[in-house]
Parts: sequence; C-alpha cells; structure tokens
Amino acid sequence: MHHHATLYIGSFDTICNQLPEEVRVPGSDVRHIVCDRLTIDDARNLITEASQRPVEKETRSFVLSFFDATTEAQNALLKTLEEPAETSVFYVIVPRREVLMPTVQSRLMIIDTEMQEGSSVYAQEFFKKSYKEKTSLIAEKAKEHDAKWIEDLLASTEQWASETRNESLLRAVLFVRKYIGAPGASRKMLLEYLMLAV
Repeated sequence: MHHHATLYIGSFDTICNQLPEEVRVPGSDVRHIVCDRLTIDDARNLITEASQRPVEKETRSFVLSFFDATTEAQNALLKTLEEPAETSVFYVIVPRREVLMPTVQSRLMIIDTEMQEGSSVYAQEFFKKSYKEKTSLIAEKAKEHDAKWIEDLLASTEQWASETRNESLLRAVLFVRKYIGAPGASRKMLLEYLMLAV
C-alpha cells in the first residue's frame, strides 16, 4: 500500500536526507514548508496547493516541517490527510509526535527515527503479562523511579497504538505523558491508568 502521508519524528536536517531522493530538493512539484509554528493560513495554502495538478511529475510532494501547529491548522488538514488527491504526497516532520493531535497522527504512517524497528513488541510483551504481574512491575519501577523503563514503555506503547491505529490507547499515552513529569504526580497511578486503557 502506498502511503500518501508519512510522519517522521526528528529534525528537518536529519530527516530530509532520509526522504526519497526526488523530494529532498524543492522544485515545481516539490514544495518544502519549514516553519516554527504552522498556522491556519499555512494549512489553507497547503490545502489549495495540494488540490492542484502536478506540473512535470506524476505527483506533487509536500515536505512539511514545524515545531508546533495550532489546533485550527491541524483540524483544517485532517480531511486533506485522510483523503488526499491521488497526485499529492505528504511528508510531515516534527520533533516529537505530541506536537500533533491523536486524530492527525492516526492519519499518518509514522516513522520514528529514534525508535528501533519492532520496538512496539516491548509494549506487547508487557501487556501480555497477567494483571498481577503488570501491577507489581509498575509498583516496583515507580518506586525505583526507573525513568528509562517508564519512557521505553510509553514510547513502545505509543508506537503500538499508532501501528494498530488505536486512538483511545494513543490518547491514554498522551495523557500519561502530559502528567507524568508534573510535581507530585503519582507515576504508579498513571501507569496503572495506561495499563487499564489496553
């Protein structure tokens, strides 16, 4: 299946070299949009351009890189990402996937350059354990403040949720990520919430 919209996690400079060679340099049918914050106007311009026919090639490619995007801009792009013109291909580059709303993420094929292939297996192995095994492991890791274990579990669960297009699980991961670093937050309770979201 050819994906018309792919999400890369990383920096523009690093990712650009990993994109298909024909889209690395802007041209008549290759548009690079690089900005700090994607606004509703940027989104509207992109939607208009994406509906136009290619000039020389079979497709028009859009490389879109930003650190942040307004909710309005993301909502505007939803339909275009879900039902793009046959001739449009999108490459979206963001530093962290939390930049995008779960609904936008679910419409993109996600390639995380910082995650290894098969990393979602880590989460799947954890969730296969019995309820008792999971709760005792969570209690132990939360007590030890094992930040690496927690991050690996969250990243792996996030990837698994993206691969299976499980939006409710993705929302749960984003919720846990939002609060786990907050002062006084109970890591144990948040991880148990994530466990029950599966």
